[in-house]
Amino acid sequence: MKSILPTAVEWINVLSTIYLLSTFILPFNYQKVALYVYFASLIVDIVVNRRYKGLKWHNTKYVFATMAFFYAAMWIWHLFEDCNAQIYFHSTDTRLPFLVFGLLGLTCAINPKIKISHIAYTMLVTSLIAIGYLTYKVTEHQPTTIEEIRTILPVIRHKALHTTHIGLNQYLNCTIAICFVYIHEKRKKWNAILPLLGILIIYISLLLNEGRAGFIIANILIWLFIGITIHQYKPKFLIPSLMIVSIALLCIASHHNRLNLNELVKEPRMYVWKTSIDIIKEKPILGHGVCLGKELFIERVTNNKDLAEFWEHWYLLDPDYNKNRFHCHNAFLESAVEFGLIGIIITLLMFLLPIVFTKNKRQLYLSFIILIFGIQAMVESFTAHYQIFLFCWLIYFFINTKLSESD
Repeated sequence: MKSILPTAVEWINVLSTIYLLSTFILPFNYQKVALYVYFASLIVDIVVNRRYKGLKWHNTKYVFATMAFFYAAMWIWHLFEDCNAQIYFHSTDTRLPFLVFGLLGLTCAINPKIKISHIAYTMLVTSLIAIGYLTYKVTEHQPTTIEEIRTILPVIRHKALHTTHIGLNQYLNCTIAICFVYIHEKRKKWNAILPLLGILIIYISLLLNEGRAGFIIANILIWLFIGITIHQYKPKFLIPSLMIVSIALLCIASHHNRLNLNELVKEPRMYVWKTSIDIIKEKPILGHGVCLGKELFIERVTNNKDLAEFWEHWYLLDPDYNKNRFHCHNAFLESAVEFGLIGIIITLLMFLLPIVFTKNKRQLYLSFIILIFGIQAMVESFTAHYQIFLFCWLIYFFINTKLSESD
């Protein structure tokens, strides 16, 4: 009788993956148990089902080699730094998923029992529960306008979910993308009802959220999905339909109070980026290293009069605010500060190689993930609220999983 152990181990890994995905809407401290369970089941699955057997080199391995090198670069550059501040260890902890999934992608196959449906429904249910809970908490304050909701929501979200709009919006946008992938893979129309309803609810919540990047990404995703669907079924209506959708989405975007000209002119990121670029110019090829680069950035930022009011705002909110939390608000500039031109090239490759080296539908689906995290990388740093683990895991999943018979 064939042992049931390999199959049992596979399904335990599926359940641990579902458990982990449902925690990504929360801060890292709330994910720890899920991470331990997930990696324990992953290691057992790799050993019992011999995921390391029969692997051959192919071009997608370059994706994972790049991820692993990006992490290893911190160690290499640190050998030449006269600095051992906590900043360095914070960065090595935060970016650990690049190393973990880089090595996994190079050496191990993924559990084939993990399906797109598991991911779609896990993230959809998690997103809807979070939105429902936040809605309940917000309505207790009886807001009467969208502006009041956007004012109340940050405080409510922090108390209820202990997270920022950046982490929440990344998760919600990934849910939109994964739900569309699931719909795209299914042929039965009734399978699309719940995901489509969920996408609508999530989009409305992103409209009410104060996060700009998340809202812009959501609009781009909706535009793309509508265009792809029309092209698939009624291609002759593609151009007029996209024109109508574009006008509608622009009208909706015009009512987002943080996208008006006055708000954009006051954007402190402009000063942060200028400071980052000035630091990069000093060592444009190899950069300053993670530790020295961050120390230099903190020194320049805290002495910048244009940014004084912005940072003072955080000090007033939290007298114990840690200066180590200051960051470039741009993953590409952050990489350039640390590793110079090499850092920019490696960061770009991490976003581009998954698309270049995959085929069939997976190329399209990976494009959605890259779009979400690529745009977010332009306004957020890897060492801040960027969902590195979710990004790396989704890349790992879509590259290694057979999604349909055409793969």
